[in-house]
Amino acid sequence: MTTKEPGHCLLGALQQGGLHKTQTITSVVRASSLIIQSLYDEHLHSSNNPFERRTRRCRSIGDNLRSAVQSKIRSYIFANFPLRVIKLPEMRLMDRSAVVDYLVKAKLEIVVRQAEAVAQEARDKTISKSVEDIARYAILSHTWEVDEPSYQDFHHPSSRGKQGYKKLENFCNIAHEDYGAEFAWADTVCIDKSSSAELDESIRSMFAWYRNAAICIAYVGQTISLFNLAADRWFTRGWTLQELLAPLRLKFYNKDWFPLTHFRNDKIREGDVKKLSGETYSFQFRLLGDAILTATGIEPHHFRDFEPGFGDPSLPERMRWVARRLTTRAEDKSYCMMGIFGVSMLVAYGEGPERAFFRLFQAILGVECRRDWFLWTGKAVPRHIHPSRMIPSGPECYLSSNSKISASGICAIGVIRRSFELDQHRFIDEPAGCSCTHRYPR
Repeated sequence: MTTKEPGHCLLGALQQGGLHKTQTITSVVRASSLIIQSLYDEHLHSSNNPFERRTRRCRSIGDNLRSAVQSKIRSYIFANFPLRVIKLPEMRLMDRSAVVDYLVKAKLEIVVRQAEAVAQEARDKTISKSVEDIARYAILSHTWEVDEPSYQDFHHPSSRGKQGYKKLENFCNIAHEDYGAEFAWADTVCIDKSSSAELDESIRSMFAWYRNAAICIAYVGQTISLFNLAADRWFTRGWTLQELLAPLRLKFYNKDWFPLTHFRNDKIREGDVKKLSGETYSFQFRLLGDAILTATGIEPHHFRDFEPGFGDPSLPERMRWVARRLTTRAEDKSYCMMGIFGVSMLVAYGEGPERAFFRLFQAILGVECRRDWFLWTGKAVPRHIHPSRMIPSGPECYLSSNSKISASGICAIGVIRRSFELDQHRFIDEPAGCSCTHRYPR
């Protein structure tokens, strides 16, 4: 049997496809290309083709990597982002699902390329770092004025004439242009306060949102320079306490939106200041620390390296920080301390300040109990809230540090402990002269 020449085979295939010598050369070329491509595709898809196997394997690895990045973006946003943010520079509100969709569409391939550029064992770490970089947001700390925009009217043309909208614009411009943030958060427009569920979640999550922010921009609207910073109204409000302490990176801006210091981050540590050339930096560092100490009673090292809880500083000292601060709603004086102590409780406006503080104290005792927490003076919570008379009615009861606790009072701590079901804690030996049988928490 003779072997046909390739040209004969192709001509036969063309004739079977309905093409003859009388047809145009263009038709023949077009049909030939289709047949050759079909034969090539069939060859590539053969399971014995090593190139195709490598191609399929690379495509599969790429798809798996994209899936991993997409999953990481979604989990990171829902775990670390506020419920709603402002997209910059457009100043458009986006919920977390919309943020995920935007990042997957606009940034996915960037993260994938960064992950592909490192070794397999380093990819998870690279993906996590890259996702954090593309999902940076700035957060605003300020005091509310009369003319503030709200979530409901943010996109309405009438809101642009409000003084608070101009403040919001300045914040967003600084966040985007100076700090490269693509997202921003402000409590005036990013919380739908008509939804009690959203308000509750926002209040309980706010410390974490300030902690997770790439930068917190603190607008002190009555301040000209560091020399009069301590007198600003910003230091008198309840919610700004956690906004001072929670962020890892914070920057103060004066009433004309000029920075108060030359630092990129006003929470810079002393060791890093010493590395900067020029006495201006050390001078500003001291002035800022002195202003915060004067205004709040908070030592500069606590301002720069604050951790939630009850250790250093102690609970009584943390209570004193908030005791003289003011809140619009009386219950907020307790709610704004949840993040300071690292506890959580339901928000229930209308319960009154004493019951709100009792629930805060109860949440704290659910984690730990120490004897000096019962060293306070003033008014106890009413008996219908708790009958022991050992629970203070508010943080102002800790303003005096000369209180002493009696033996009978110490015994009552155990009663309170049992009523709060804190039996899981370790206790120290009971004091001399105490006839009760319980033990005391360290």
